[in-house]
Amino acid sequence: MDPLRASLITRRRAIKLSERARAGLDRPPVKDDGPEVLRSVVVGMDPVRVLLFGSGPFVGYGVTARKDAVDGPLAALLARRTGRGVVVESRVRLGLPTGEAVGSLGGAGTATFHAAVWAPRFGEELQHSNAEHSRTSVRAFLQAFRAESDIPLILCHLPVPLGLDWRTVLRRPRVARYNQVLDEQALAARDVFTADGGSYHPVDPAHAPDASWHRELAIRIAPPVLHAIGHSAPGEYADPFARH
Repeated sequence: MDPLRASLITRRRAIKLSERARAGLDRPPVKDDGPEVLRSVVVGMDPVRVLLFGSGPFVGYGVTARKDAVDGPLAALLARRTGRGVVVESRVRLGLPTGEAVGSLGGAGTATFHAAVWAPRFGEELQHSNAEHSRTSVRAFLQAFRAESDIPLILCHLPVPLGLDWRTVLRRPRVARYNQVLDEQALAARDVFTADGGSYHPVDPAHAPDASWHRELAIRIAPPVLHAIGHSAPGEYADPFARH
């Protein structure tokens, strides 16, 4: 087979695999509907309760159990750092727009949680043509959340897409711009923080999200969560799972 044609076929297969992953066809461990509540629990005294909601990386692409998504390692990490029990509750939905994030909580309330962590859906930054439109969307979301709850809120950045595929190259600055908007709005709001979403390879199956990818995401999310609940300051440690 001609080398150029073989290269094109390989690229097309990689793109199809990427599209399947983003569409949830790899059976991520969350449904976009259904009443069930998904929890990761570490038994212990005076449990810390953390709510995950939104979409994007919290959906659990690449794994088939919540213990292998961000929920499980985040619960274990918080328990290790606080010495308390932990309940991480997920109300994540596939492809959930920012404008529907607060409504997706279902009116179940947030008063029993110590903190909440929200992630935008993949492609959210593509919905707006400029930073001001993104800023308006995020500001409206924060106002809606504050009308619902007074608990601290962590905004998880969109993971930065890596690779030289032309769509990835075009999307990367949009992601950076959207994450900058999240940082700006968090600084301007009360008890709102941000967490690094890391990076991913959207068209490279060899670097698809897996349990280790979600564990790294949990490591990045934990410091602002701990800071929000008054346990420690962000950047206090390089590896939260390491023994001290």
